[in-house]
Amino acid sequence: MTDVPPPESPKPPRARPRRQKDVVDEAVLSDEEVARRVDVRGGGTPRAPIERAPGRDRRPPPRRPERTGARDSLLLIGLIIVGLVAVRLFLPDGPLTASATATPGGSEAAVVTASPIPVATTAPTGILITLPPTPFVPTASPAPVTEPPITAAPSPTPTLKPGQTPTPTPKPTPTPKPTKTPTPTPTATPFHTPPPGTATIIVKMHIVNDDGGDNVASDWTMQVTGEIGTASPNNFPGSESGTSVTVPAGKGYLVTDDRAVSGYGAPSPSADCHRNTGSGLTAGQVVTCTITRSDLRAHVNVTIAYSGAAPADDAVLDLSGPNVSPSSVSGAGTTSVALDSNGSWSVTYSSGASGYSIDTSGNCGSSGLNEGQTVSCTFTFTEPAPAPARAPMQAPVAGLPFIPLLLPRRWVPRRWRSTTAG
Repeated sequence: MTDVPPPESPKPPRARPRRQKDVVDEAVLSDEEVARRVDVRGGGTPRAPIERAPGRDRRPPPRRPERTGARDSLLLIGLIIVGLVAVRLFLPDGPLTASATATPGGSEAAVVTASPIPVATTAPTGILITLPPTPFVPTASPAPVTEPPITAAPSPTPTLKPGQTPTPTPKPTPTPKPTKTPTPTPTATPFHTPPPGTATIIVKMHIVNDDGGDNVASDWTMQVTGEIGTASPNNFPGSESGTSVTVPAGKGYLVTDDRAVSGYGAPSPSADCHRNTGSGLTAGQVVTCTITRSDLRAHVNVTIAYSGAAPADDAVLDLSGPNVSPSSVSGAGTTSVALDSNGSWSVTYSSGASGYSIDTSGNCGSSGLNEGQTVSCTFTFTEPAPAPARAPMQAPVAGLPFIPLLLPRRWVPRRWRSTTAG
């Protein structure tokens, strides 16, 4: 290996001033490392080692972040809010004004209020915020302590962003209570005002349905006749509440129904349902006529008949239905059974007349009878026929005594058989 003479040191170049950010740390090579790299690369003049400028051994310190106007604005707004809250806490009733306060001794102490000094701070964003003045109230003597009234907690003050305008919160509108309208009391009016020279009859038709009846008052037609001549109205349907009829005063009258509905008892009129001739009502007089009718019970005529000799034990029949009376019959003959109308009923065989055949006729059951209706039901018990009697044997014909001997033994009557052998 040939020794290579060390290269001549070139003239160091003039160092140019560089900025702090352009400094790049580079490794400093030793003479041996420079010779080795020259030998490996095939000779040539190696580059001069890079010299570091004095005082550039360490990295530059980190840059301190610059303060921004937005951050300062937020800090200022926060301080203002804290100040407002403090004023609210120390002065819950608002700022004081100059006034005269009477002391307990009777003298008046002047309340001096410091002149308001507006403090204006201009934020970087151009918003002008004015702090309220802080009054100073010197007092000569302590004022009596009074507890403040209990009020609702104030709503929290919203934090405004820079450039935002506060929006007032609308107060809720109270809902008016509905006004109750008093219900007018109806004025009582007379039932009927008769014209001059007339009287009034209130005609009522009262129906009593206590035995199954189902008719109503309007099923009858009411009539007013007599000396009065013409009544108004006349021939009108019956009513439980009553119908007002105008009649001439001083003339007799008669109130009746048309008796169009069967199954009800005779009418029962009240005293004011008629007036004799020449003794009518006085002018302007009002009376009430009530005609009452009650429903009638239905009836079933139950008959038990025997064909032939009467049995040793009489037949018994049972009856069912609304309020039936009696509920059973027995023995030959006819029994009247009463029951309510418009209800299911029946007549059935129960016991007795053993061995007799039974025949029925008439109406022995239905879904209901009308008011006052009467029907008949017949049960006929027939005696059983007796067993047929055997015909007597005729005597043997004279002159033919040998005939029994010619017949087989089994055909010979018992009384003809001989009791002797042979």
